[in-house]
Amino acid sequence: RIRHYKIEALAGEGAAVLLAERKGALTDSPVVHEFPVIQARILKLTILETETDPRGYSEPGIRRFEAYYCPERS
Repeated sequence: RIRHYKIEALAGEGAAVLLAERKGALTDSPVVHEFPVIQARILKLTILETETDPRGYSEPGIRRFEAYYCPERS
């Protein structure tokens, strides 16, 4: 039901940095975003738009939201 969202990082001073934004229909497949390496204390997922499903529900259905640090290998 999610149609538009954004992911932001909040740095030490509270300044928000936009890391990713997606608009359009989602599928059951996981969506993976790769971010630049930054220092942040909070990741924030904001749902900007949802769509009503055939049963009349419009609440976002989020199964899992995860973030990992994966250093590049040389």
